[in-house]
Amino acid sequence: MTEETTAGRTSGQDGREKKVLQWYFLGRLLVITLLLGVSLIIESGSATPLYLPARYLLAFIAFLYLYTLVSALVLKKLSRPRTFAALQLMADTAMITLLVMVSGGSQTIFTAIYFFPIITASFIFRRPTGTLFIAALATMSYGLALILEYFEFGWFLPFWKSPLSDFMTVLHFFSIHGLLFFLVAGLSIFLAERMRSTENELSRSSIEYGRLQTLYRQVFNDITTGIITLGEDNRITSMNPAASSITGYSLNDISGRRINDIFPGFEFKQDGGIRTVVDLTRADGKVIPVGFTWARLNMPDACDDCRVITMQDLSKIKEMEAKVMQVEKMATIGEMAAGIAHDFRNPLAAMSGAAQVLAAEIEEGSAESRLMEIITRECQRMENTITDFLRFSKPAPPEPDWFSLSATIDEIITMFSHTRDLGHAADRISNLVPRNLDCWADPDQARHLLMNLIGNAATFAGSGDAAAVAVSAVEEETEDGDVIRITVEDNGPGIPVDLREKIFEPFFTTRESGTGLGLAIVRQIVESHHGRIMVESEPGRTAFTVTLPLPSE
Repeated sequence: MTEETTAGRTSGQDGREKKVLQWYFLGRLLVITLLLGVSLIIESGSATPLYLPARYLLAFIAFLYLYTLVSALVLKKLSRPRTFAALQLMADTAMITLLVMVSGGSQTIFTAIYFFPIITASFIFRRPTGTLFIAALATMSYGLALILEYFEFGWFLPFWKSPLSDFMTVLHFFSIHGLLFFLVAGLSIFLAERMRSTENELSRSSIEYGRLQTLYRQVFNDITTGIITLGEDNRITSMNPAASSITGYSLNDISGRRINDIFPGFEFKQDGGIRTVVDLTRADGKVIPVGFTWARLNMPDACDDCRVITMQDLSKIKEMEAKVMQVEKMATIGEMAAGIAHDFRNPLAAMSGAAQVLAAEIEEGSAESRLMEIITRECQRMENTITDFLRFSKPAPPEPDWFSLSATIDEIITMFSHTRDLGHAADRISNLVPRNLDCWADPDQARHLLMNLIGNAATFAGSGDAAAVAVSAVEEETEDGDVIRITVEDNGPGIPVDLREKIFEPFFTTRESGTGLGLAIVRQIVESHHGRIMVESEPGRTAFTVTLPLPSE
């Protein structure tokens, strides 16, 4: 048990004891006032008082009220009232003894007041010893009163009618009343323990009931499945927020109305355990597919035909099914296209080879030679398109390894310098990557990625003698680990804002000779390496930044 739990339980016991004492104070005033008041009324009609004159009884009542007021004020300031409660019960026992002594001793009618502190002790003290102690104190105090009466000691004896003069009678009174005091103590202890046990069980049951009620309410409110309960004649009695979200109606809008009047598709002819799909018209007029099941509501106060309906919006599921079918369809078409493209390569290579042989036999500069050059160039372009298409449709899993990034860029620049399309721009590509910077990636795929980015940048770069394309890289430390950032920047006209998202889509291109697969393959390679690619563009500057993660040591 934790200290907080112990402190909380102790605080609760102290509060309970305070409340018992407060009721005890009130009961003490009521009982004493009632008994002494009745005595005063009876004695007022008698020629001679039975015991004491009325002024003594009134003085005792006034003292009792003052004493109770002071006790209540002291109790209000106490945080641990148990010791104070023990002192109160002991003092009350003494006062009751005094009242017994001055009101007739063995002949008094107030002996039963001893029961009051004994019973109260059983509710304050959790252990029986406290109650038995008060019972023993009451017994001894009453015995003292009888002894004083027997020896005729006290100023109040002249008011008595017949004091005890036989010692056996004294023992008789003492034993009978003492036995009654302990019997009352035992019965009070038993009843108090039963009451505490009942209170604890009731408290635990109340807590468990509260938890279950909160749990059921939370589940009812938070579950994503719509729930509607129906009463007699299929009239709506309740619905959870999910049902309101699905139907567009609030409970206030449709409470008490027949469900078939609002949602005609809900029928209960078949077994409730079978899921049924219906078209539901929402409050805004939109028709959505809904799957629902129903069951009879078995509650003690429920009607015979009360039901509970569970429903689920199937719109997103239907959309996902359509997308899956579309993806499967496109995958099948892609496989067929990849097969066809692969089959085109052999006849295309044969055509290109034959054109090159014929070109060697034709006089250079003639019309036939120019036509052969066109055939060879277009065959090469088709070969590049097929290669890019196959690379995109069947990407190979990356096999990362360390390689020199700067050396790879130098090789790409050298290769571009020997090509017809980019040879004029190769000398304006600036390699700013540090020589000692290595990259962790698939070398072949990284080389293809850089070729596409640098080739695009060189194609769109502006004219002039200054460097038009700059390739830089830096190693950085981020929250997710070390990364390498590769930036390819050009001084071209820039990319319009409305095209920046489309440039990565397959077959999208703004060049007549482009395949539209270069940047799509770039993004595919970056994502397969768990990296990111970003583009920044404005007139006179376009920068592609590729971020690739480095392995953790």
